[in-house]
Amino acid sequence: MLSAGSVYEPGRVFRIINEFKDIGIKATEYVGKNGNVYIRLSGHAGVRAFLNATRYLADNPKILYMGMGTQGQNAVSAGSTRFSIVYSLAYRVAELIFKDEYTLTDFFVNVTMDMAKLAVSMKVGGVVVGYFVTAGYIASGSVIVISLRIFFAGLVISYGLYKLDD
Repeated sequence: MLSAGSVYEPGRVFRIINEFKDIGIKATEYVGKNGNVYIRLSGHAGVRAFLNATRYLADNPKILYMGMGTQGQNAVSAGSTRFSIVYSLAYRVAELIFKDEYTLTDFFVNVTMDMAKLAVSMKVGGVVVGYFVTAGYIASGSVIVISLRIFFAGLVISYGLYKLDD
């Protein structure tokens, strides 16, 4: 079973693509004079529908919702984890109900293994996301390009862990 987090992630990517239709818009994470972490958005603020300012605190609900910046990525990871747990439990309960030779022991073993795979994938994904976010912000990369790289890296990680599990 591929990671359910890969199912959750496209929503964030599509939100970012719809908000930043121009590939040249960049987001920069920096620390302000007061020690707060900010996200600075380039381009014309008037053409953006949701993020209509040029600077936001990194823990602003709009930034967390879009999944931008380090804190935004952490919020997306937490949401993805919750979704994966619910998806895994629902899938395993359906297996328990409808499979003939599927016992309660199989159910608990599969749920436990799903959680272990989730922990490994979250750790590996966190390292990769940290690299892409940091490298993208240092290079002042496009928000869309960074988001797409993170999405495809998540797919590759999920597929690799799936093959390793087989």
